[in-house]
Parts: sequence; C-alpha cells; structure tokens
Amino acid sequence: MSLVTNLIEMQYQNAMQCVEDLEKVAGAVRSVSTSDLDDMFEEISKSWKGEPAATCLGKMVNLQGDIIAEARRIASTAEAVKTIAENIRKAEIEAYRIATGRDYS
Repeated sequence: MSLVTNLIEMQYQNAMQCVEDLEKVAGAVRSVSTSDLDDMFEEISKSWKGEPAATCLGKMVNLQGDIIAEARRIASTAEAVKTIAENIRKAEIEAYRIATGRDYS
C-alpha cells in the first residue's frame, strides 16, 4: 500500500471508531431511559402518593420519551457518519487510482 492509501485507511478507521463511540453512547442513553428511569418510577410510585406524585410521574414519562428520542438521534448520527466515511473512502481511493493511472508524457 502506498502512503496515500494508508492515510485514506487511517482516516476511515478513525471515522469508524467515532461511529463505534457514538453507538456506545446511544446504547448508554437508551439504557438510562429504560432501566434507570423505570427504577425511579417504581420508587416514586411506592413512596409518594397524590396529585403531585402523578404530576411528577407524568413529567418523567415525557422526559423518558425525550431521552429515547435523543438516543435515536445519536444512533442516526452514527449511521450517517458511517455512510459518509464509506463514501469518502471509496471516492478517495478511486481518485487516487485515476490520478496514479494517468500518463502525463
């Protein structure tokens, strides 16, 4: 492999590491929205009664929906970065192939 193709591959691998990191973050955010908030719902339901408790739980349900939506957006961003990185990699390799295949004599 040439220096150029090595650089292309390094940049691609860096982007793929970012994709992996984003996917981990999305998973962690999704986990918080399910297990952690579900535990909170349970604790509040057990220890707090009345209209204020119902209001609080309603707000928590809305918050849980917002967190789940954010996890989806993060996962969508990871997928977009992956697609872009793959397209750039293909384009750069093709551009290098064309440039090195030309005869300038």
